[in-house]
Amino acid sequence: MNAEDALLTAAGLLAVTGARLRDALPALRRVVADVESDWLDDAGRAWAERAGLVQRALDREVDAALAAGRLVVAALERLATPVDGAGAVDPAAGPGPVAGRPGEGPPPGEPGGGGTRADGADATASVGGGPAGSRPGGPRLAGTDARRVDDERGMSIARLSDDAGPG
Repeated sequence: MNAEDALLTAAGLLAVTGARLRDALPALRRVVADVESDWLDDAGRAWAERAGLVQRALDREVDAALAAGRLVVAALERLATPVDGAGAVDPAAGPGPVAGRPGEGPPPGEPGGGGTRADGADATASVGGGPAGSRPGGPRLAGTDARRVDDERGMSIARLSDDAGPG
């Protein structure tokens, strides 16, 4: 499943969720109104108050689902929109350098590519202080492709070494 298919699936699920929540609200309002009119003691008022809280929470969830759906549609439109005259983004091209896979993304010397940093240091060197290409310390994060992390894939969370001194 490519990024566009995943976004289409997410948009559909969000639309269905929002519609189902929106459809449930009138029924909940009717039940709350019936309880308020039939159950006039303190327990009935407390129950109606709790049901009103649920109703307001559902209202917020409907708004959130619909807003998320709009964001997904905007993301789909952005995938199809040319970026700075460079042409449309190809979702099949993969996630690029964000996933931390060697060989993906711009070549060295290009913006976002490997090579040297502005300070002249090797941008592909280990952040753990070891030689370039060594595995840095710290927990490993998976990419966006839903695969397990191994020593050669994924991003590493930077951490201070145990022998780091003050300052």
